[in-house]
Amino acid sequence: MEEYLEVGQIVNTNGLKGTLKVKPLTDDITRFEDLETIYVQKGKDLVEFNIQDVKYNKNMVLLKLEGIDNIEEAEKYKNLYLKINRQDAVELEDDSYFIVDIIGCEVYTDVGDFLGKVIDVFPNQESLIRLMGAVLLEHNEKTTLDTHRIFYMQEMDKVKEMRPILEQIAKEQQAVLVA
Repeated sequence: MEEYLEVGQIVNTNGLKGTLKVKPLTDDITRFEDLETIYVQKGKDLVEFNIQDVKYNKNMVLLKLEGIDNIEEAEKYKNLYLKINRQDAVELEDDSYFIVDIIGCEVYTDVGDFLGKVIDVFPNQESLIRLMGAVLLEHNEKTTLDTHRIFYMQEMDKVKEMRPILEQIAKEQQAVLVA
């Protein structure tokens, strides 16, 4: 099990005093208020920061971290990911899982046919079911038909809109898309 869990990605700066604009990767955007520290993934290293302030702008988190005090310093963190220690994670409801914990799991049809291993998940935030979204599976001979990949897509409006993007990602990954 991964010791650290991703909770956001720094997508930009906000203002001149080093505030970071964060795209949350968590179901509850307000969960940042409960954290005292957070880790920034820089390459293979995790850099720990104390959280000074948390604000919100639309669906983004505005995060002020101790030691990042100007826009020039904040710029260095754009596109990096924020993590928390697993012990600081929220308790999940029954039959809910952290995405990182299902990566590598084997997926079977309801009749027991092996489809592949999960290599990535693209959650559907509008869904009421935690794991209802797009799942990329590794390529294997059972998911190929006449050299074409098989895509299982649940016919939901949001998934329909994302179909071309998800199919392109699956094609680039030589993977199978199921939902």
